[in-house]
Amino acid sequence: MGRGCAAARPRDQESAHADQLAAERLQAKLGNKLPAEAARALDHATETIVAQVTAMKNMVDDFRDYARTPLPQLEGLDSEPPDRGSACLV
Repeated sequence: MGRGCAAARPRDQESAHADQLAAERLQAKLGNKLPAEAARALDHATETIVAQVTAMKNMVDDFRDYARTPLPQLEGLDSEPPDRGSACLV
């Protein structure tokens, strides 16, 4: 059977980050060696990849924050016996 979502998520983030780094390296290596139109296309593609990776990181962080179990709010208990005049649940 397939792996659960929690098991797959870290690999997806790592893969997206690796894609971003690869695009940035390619842009740095080829950016000034390409014709102007190709350089603009490479810049646009790199910007798109960086924006999408950032959006994905933000979505993962927002979901993690949303899904986090809130801390319990502990309250003291009233140790006084109930009043005789109150309703009795017997």
